[in-house]
Amino acid sequence: MRFQILALCLCGLYSNAGFAAELIELEGTALRGEQEQPKVLYLVPWGTPDSPAIEVPEPEKELDGALRPLDRQAFRQSLYYRKNLKIGDLDQQ
Repeated sequence: MRFQILALCLCGLYSNAGFAAELIELEGTALRGEQEQPKVLYLVPWGTPDSPAIEVPEPEKELDGALRPLDRQAFRQSLYYRKNLKIGDLDQQ
């Protein structure tokens, strides 16, 4: 029994040695280009990208009263009171 197993293994090794003797040669591939061309790669998109629509909020109507002309005398009087009476400190507390 051992002799048969040994004979099968030797036959297998011998058959592999026969396949190794065959050499297959393939042709190589050669790429050629013009040597005069610069070696620069330009990436150009196929088309312009679609820009998303930007929604601009409407101006608030509450600011209409804030942008009115000031009375010079009333403004100076308000500044005088804020400076001397420190009303600004009371507003922050």
